Amino acid sequence: MLADSLRIMHTHTHTNSLFFIDYWLLWDHVDLMHPVTVLSAAEQIAEHLRSELLRGALSGTMPGVNSLVEELGVGHKTVKAALRILEIEGLLVNQGRGHQRRIALPEDHAPPVLRVALLNFELASRGADYMIELGHQLEKAGHTPFYADKTLDELGMEAGRVVRFVKKTAADAWVVCSASQEVLEWFSEQKTPAFAFAGRMAGLPLAGTKPDKVSTLAVATRCLLGHGHRRIT
Repeated sequence: MLADSLRIMHTHTHTNSLFFIDYWLLWDHVDLMHPVTVLSAAEQIAEHLRSELLRGALSGTMPGVNSLVEELGVGHKTVKAALRILEIEGLLVNQGRGHQRRIALPEDHAPPVLRVALLNFELASRGADYMIELGHQLEKAGHTPFYADKTLDELGMEAGRVVRFVKKTAADAWVVCSASQEVLEWFSEQKTPAFAFAGRMAGLPLAGTKPDKVSTLAVATRCLLGHGHRRIT
């Protein structure tokens, strides 16, 4: 309020009313507004990318200009200007024409601590050696792994139910085990990082790994043949 005090004296007469308004302005008590800084499009993009870099969403090298243009929905000039800002700040290193910019976070930058949800196919797999080792490795890296309240089997492997469940679960990243292509395709389209462990991940833009079944079957076949069994084709 600009006026610390407002006094209205209202005197009635038979024919008219007289209004006396006295204002006392105490300017030394006025909270002045800070000037507004309007960021350019390039500065807004740089701020977004800076945030993504510092939270660990991007690592190694920066996506190319064309990829960022498509993802962010802005022009090439805007993206190039934003990347130049980050180069000046030292967060990116230009490696020359035809090479992606290298990400160079400050040495004292602490890696983000993530709550990593482990979404298993079934309850029994939680006790598997590889899941226990995965949890240990995540904890060793400073993260907090936890098993999701439901499994894919309990959710019927139905994409709609999985989506609703994931949206209600507070997690910074997901490890999804033995999921269908439809489920993994949805995870690949989200901003929250996800890693596929086995499952139908072929052709999807999603990080993941799966057992080498071909080599394993070949070893098993040779072992059976060595014991005198006959191959059936």
